Amino acid sequence: MTMASLSYSIAANDVAVDIEAELRLWRTIHPDEPLHKQGLEFKHYVPTLKFGYDAYLLNYRTSLQDVLPALKTRYVKKLLASEQLDWTHAEVIIKSVWRRMSSAESRQRRSAGANDSRDRRSDLAR
Repeated sequence: MTMASLSYSIAANDVAVDIEAELRLWRTIHPDEPLHKQGLEFKHYVPTLKFGYDAYLLNYRTSLQDVLPALKTRYVKKLLASEQLDWTHAEVIIKSVWRRMSSAESRQRRSAGANDSRDRRSDLAR
């Protein structure tokens, strides 16, 4: 299953995500994803997934590589110890979320740009 159906929108320069739809998608693909650890139930991934989305929404104009060092510290401070995965595993999940959001944002912007071009051509034809 692909993760192409992101519940995501861009309004002006803001980014929004339907986290419940995203979690449903992750739950569906969870056992098939390389980030899945055998024996670890999906509920253990939820806090890290949410953290990954929050991190992206707060920093989407910055590259992940630039914010990743600070995210580790924030992860430890923001999540209860019982909610945390080991950082190596959490980092893989955060990177997966970031890639998903970044690629969806690019598609959304390209689509909006194509619509703007069509609208301009339509206006010129009138």
